[in-house]
Amino acid sequence: MLPKWRVKRWESLENAALREFQEETGLYGSQLGQKIGTIRDRLRRKKITFYWIYNTTRHTSVTDEAIMWIELSQAAWKMKHKSEQKFIEKHL
Repeated sequence: MLPKWRVKRWESLENAALREFQEETGLYGSQLGQKIGTIRDRLRRKKITFYWIYNTTRHTSVTDEAIMWIELSQAAWKMKHKSEQKFIEKHL
């Protein structure tokens, strides 16, 4: 799955993206890049916005099994949700 987040009342969409990326991957020192796109989940009535993340360094005890780095060309078929598969095929 791609890292996702909930925006807290006091934070911007961009800050939430960085915070959740760091929490879910254990990679810190990141910089937010440009927005890639948005998925609309009509069933749960929410929008999921994705960004490029750059310059990450590892500063946590998250195990390597929790993170899988793969080539972009292989990413779509690794996704759990169809909406993420379609998103990757379209945007990446």
